[in-house]
Amino acid sequence: NEVALEHSKISISMQEWIKTAIESIRSSNFPVGSSNNSNDDNISFIVSSDAYLKPALRIAHSLADQICKAEEYTRIQNHRVENYCSNFSQSHYLPDASFTWPD
Repeated sequence: NEVALEHSKISISMQEWIKTAIESIRSSNFPVGSSNNSNDDNISFIVSSDAYLKPALRIAHSLADQICKAEEYTRIQNHRVENYCSNFSQSHYLPDASFTWPD
């Protein structure tokens, strides 16, 4: 739930980013003191605007990409562990099943 701002390398929560983006768009479209500048006014207008949707979609794309990379990394690591375990059980360090131990 953290978003890294690309240029400044600052991490903020998604909730904080959403709140800040909405307030920024609200203040640029509705001057302070106007009757349309309340917290609940025009949320639908704001979240459907290009000013909100474009960066929100960039963030969503980036998060989806990071999830895919993490899943791929996990799949590769799990495959390596499976191969290691498989190779270990067939290791030459262990005697063959037909080996008879000396008395």
